[in-house]
Amino acid sequence: MRGNRRYAALLGSLVTVVLCAGILGAAAVDGTPPAPEGGARAAAEAAAARAAAEAAEALAADPTTATAAPTGTSTPSTSSPTTTLRSTATTTTTATTRPSLRNPATKPPSSTTSVVASVPIRNDYGRVGAGNVVIPFSAGRTSWTAVSNGISITVRTDKPSPRAGEEILFELEMNSTTDACCNARILFGDQSEFSPTGPCFPPDAAFPVKTRTSHIYHSEGRWTFWAQAVSGDCRSPHIDAGLMGTIEVAPAPSSGQGPSQPTVSLHQSMLPPAYPRDPSWVSVSGQARDVDGWIRSVTLDWGDGTPPQEFGGDGMPCRPDERGWPSESRKGIFTDDAIHHYTKSGLIMITMTTVSTGCDGSARQEASGSLALWVPASG
Repeated sequence: MRGNRRYAALLGSLVTVVLCAGILGAAAVDGTPPAPEGGARAAAEAAAARAAAEAAEALAADPTTATAAPTGTSTPSTSSPTTTLRSTATTTTTATTRPSLRNPATKPPSSTTSVVASVPIRNDYGRVGAGNVVIPFSAGRTSWTAVSNGISITVRTDKPSPRAGEEILFELEMNSTTDACCNARILFGDQSEFSPTGPCFPPDAAFPVKTRTSHIYHSEGRWTFWAQAVSGDCRSPHIDAGLMGTIEVAPAPSSGQGPSQPTVSLHQSMLPPAYPRDPSWVSVSGQARDVDGWIRSVTLDWGDGTPPQEFGGDGMPCRPDERGWPSESRKGIFTDDAIHHYTKSGLIMITMTTVSTGCDGSARQEASGSLALWVPASG
């Protein structure tokens, strides 16, 4: 505000000098030249130049005087779920429903001071309650602490420069001297969250809350996490508090698919309808799944030396998600398709095997599941 007043005063002086120069010039035209000849005009022009130079110096010293930055307590419009919001930065951000809070191109601010904000800075969480604290990004930071609505919140990590795909330990502490703890959780910014099951339950449990969990960011960039606390008894009016911080995840060697291994589930079905009284006929059902790889093939080994039965892979095309890995992929086998006849009795081990890869066929992963059955003699 002080810078704005200074800028307005300098601008007013400049306008006054220019007006004076114009009046003197008009007097000269009317036949009443100033004395000495041209002296007043020269003085006015010199004063105008000095005023302009001072204004330029003021702008160079404090560039925010030209345009006042919006404050962190500005209230967002409530006209629609997608709203243009003003943050503590000098730019505007449009809140969207994008799930990722990665900000790989965000330039870190020079200040590391916490600010209380009604909307977050440079992220897609949407509206944030008043009193939530946003801590600007600082490279290598491993600890974030703030007091929000009377609740002290601290988040710590064990790595100053984690890499994509690397496990990060998050420690969460919350405390209040005046109220009980109703709930606590941390949102990691990549559609995942952690909610402790013990510290705040049952209701009316006392602060402090101390818990820890591990998390993996599978893509590089800056991710904004949000540690939340709710005080009170969970029944009467309570208080929401929150701390928002940003962690920078460095790139890691790329791969065709993510680190999660495929999984297999295999179950015995009822006797095939065509052979309701002959237990030498066996039917099974199962499913293969990979959350970050594409199911390329599924086979079923009936365990009696016959060739494995092939079921193909996911019938849907492989589509990479925002991480560059395949979206979740599934392949099921069903009773009507998985029917086999055993010619000898005995203990049989049926094995279902799946192979997943990246969309380009690279980064092969394999998983198997087995089912042990006693097959009686053919009736």
